[in-house]
Amino acid sequence: MVPTLKKPKTKSQRPKIPHKIKEIFKNLNFWFAVLLVDIFILNFNGYAQSPDYIRVSILKDVSSFRLKIKGLYEVVDLKNNKIFYQGKNLNTTVSVSKEGIALGPIKIDAVKVLIKSDDPYLVMVNGRILRGNIILLKTNNLRLSVINHIKLEDYVKGVLYHEVSHYWPLEALKAQAVVVRTYALYQRQENRQKDYDVTSDIYSQVYGGKTSERYRTNIAVDETEGIILTHQGRIFPTYYHATCGGYTEDASVLWDVDIPPLKGVVCNFCKDSPHFSWQEVISIK
Repeated sequence: MVPTLKKPKTKSQRPKIPHKIKEIFKNLNFWFAVLLVDIFILNFNGYAQSPDYIRVSILKDVSSFRLKIKGLYEVVDLKNNKIFYQGKNLNTTVSVSKEGIALGPIKIDAVKVLIKSDDPYLVMVNGRILRGNIILLKTNNLRLSVINHIKLEDYVKGVLYHEVSHYWPLEALKAQAVVVRTYALYQRQENRQKDYDVTSDIYSQVYGGKTSERYRTNIAVDETEGIILTHQGRIFPTYYHATCGGYTEDASVLWDVDIPPLKGVVCNFCKDSPHFSWQEVISIK
């Protein structure tokens, strides 16, 4: 079964749906089609944080890391929005100091700062190129956490290559782009009180920044821009996996989510996956 759009009673009330949505529906795989959800063009009004941005935790509780910026940049104290430092071209080790945070010889008396680059494509953290800006957070145990404050669509571009093969059919890439975007917004909604919305690893979605972008996956993101999945008017929790092993688990067993589309079902779709069958040796002890 493929989800369909409900048409308003009068033509004047009908939303203008791009042809690209119809293209997505044509080739949806089973794992996507079974989600009995509605789809709509994302309206960013009313969301917490910066409306079209995502906060991605890329480093957590580290003692130091390498930061490189080409061009002009400034360091802003997020507590009072005060500019601490402005400079050009930075290639240094960032660590914790007694005063707060140290960018090499530059000492910043703050525990949470934003580093804004004049060219958001030329910020490198441990050799990885990132779009957007960087938030540095000094933790209570005198360690550093690094958060990438990035536009939602750029975030999806940095994820897609890691979650699917960029050689897959474009329609499959577009379907996954919708899922990735929706998952990010759902997690942002759930994590409003945290310092970040998602992590950059398998515990959220694997994110590699601009370094991980590819031509075909970027096309899939651009052609589905702003499209997400909803269920009964709410952002749908689009949990996904590589292989279910023949049966999906009821989401309520794992998370505080109890809705019909995420009940456990028998699934033969991934039986040819190399991960479908596996074994583990467990000692008696």
